[in-house]
Amino acid sequence: MQLNEYPQAIAKLQHQLLDIERKLTCQREQVAVCLNVIDRAIAFNQELKNDNQRKAHRSELMETDGDYITDLIQMKKLEDIRGGLEIDLKLLANTFSILKLERREAIARMEATAA
Repeated sequence: MQLNEYPQAIAKLQHQLLDIERKLTCQREQVAVCLNVIDRAIAFNQELKNDNQRKAHRSELMETDGDYITDLIQMKKLEDIRGGLEIDLKLLANTFSILKLERREAIARMEATAA
């Protein structure tokens, strides 16, 4: 990749990261909705007499609710994608910085030789 191509490549990765962040926000909201449904089911269940029963039932519902599990898995996948994009972005930005420094060094050497 040429030095002048790096800013565009960095911007592209930043846009991808922004898109994943938006999807991740939506997915977190979906998980929160599922948890609210579970919490409402627990709150209105007259058979649950104490906090220990409520906590146990909440855990049971979280382990068996298909929508919650699906949304949670999708959220974790998006978090992994985001992590990978962040790594790629840092690598690209660092490589760009190194190439700029090398170019400056080459210019300084040419100026020193010319002087």
